[in-house]
Amino acid sequence: IQYNLTPSPALVWKVRNSVVGDGGKGGAPISLAAALSKHKAEEIFAIGDVGPGSYSLTAEGTGGVDFDNSTDLEYVHKSYSVFIQTDKAIYKPGHKVQFRVLVLTTHLKPAVTGALGVFIMDGKGNRVKQWSRALTTKGVFSGEVQLSESPVLGDWNITVQVVDQTFHKSFQVAEYVLPKFEVNVDIPAHATFKDSQLVATIRAKYTYGKPVKGEATVTAYPTIFSGVLQPIFQTPVRKVIKIDGKATVEFDIVKELQLTDEFERVVQFDVAVEEALTGRRQNTTAQVIVHKYKYKMELIKTSEHFKPGLKYTAFVREMIY
Repeated sequence: IQYNLTPSPALVWKVRNSVVGDGGKGGAPISLAAALSKHKAEEIFAIGDVGPGSYSLTAEGTGGVDFDNSTDLEYVHKSYSVFIQTDKAIYKPGHKVQFRVLVLTTHLKPAVTGALGVFIMDGKGNRVKQWSRALTTKGVFSGEVQLSESPVLGDWNITVQVVDQTFHKSFQVAEYVLPKFEVNVDIPAHATFKDSQLVATIRAKYTYGKPVKGEATVTAYPTIFSGVLQPIFQTPVRKVIKIDGKATVEFDIVKELQLTDEFERVVQFDVAVEEALTGRRQNTTAQVIVHKYKYKMELIKTSEHFKPGLKYTAFVREMIY
């Protein structure tokens, strides 16, 4: 208790403190008389062993100065420290919630309390499971609850009742959302008409490496570049195949893509993979150039000019696409 009084070194103040409340003492006041010789002082007021409840603290001057002041107190009795721990902060539908309760004394030692009251409430306040007489082993109680495939989403709550104290711990139940996945197409950058078929390998996996199951829609069509003639539209060839991380698809150059070896062509591949569980889609594209021959000839000049009567040397380099 702290006092602020007008300075007067010649006087000794006499103060009486009293506490009255409903904490099991029947309303009888607890009093303490103190003599204060300074204008500001602190006094330790021992109230003994009282129960939790509402109290009124009154300080009155009985000598030297007359004053009377009171304030309300709310005493919350703490006899145990309780810690509630879950194995995760966020749970998905179908997961198992595992938790433990650690009950300690005021000296932070395992407490022997008898039976605890433990119950779990969902995001709408419904009690989904309870342990009316949960017993601890060396101050620890462990429990679990299995979530259904369609639980109430939101903030769930674990409540522990120890004698006359109540403790809470919340955790979150959220929708199950699969991580993103990526799609790649493995196909040679170059091919020839004599290959007869274009083979593409589709790969789909999650960011952590697990394969994606679903359907892959692969569309192949030749692109046409012409600055003079109106491009001729050609119906794309579309194939739908099952995929489990990896799938292979083939397109016949002549029968399906209807290409001839008159000049080189660029074939576009559009790939869309749809995940079986969620229906989410990821797209990617790739191109392959189809040549008449697998070799390419390149003339290497030693000079940009030819002089009559003099020897001129040039080289021809053959390369494979």
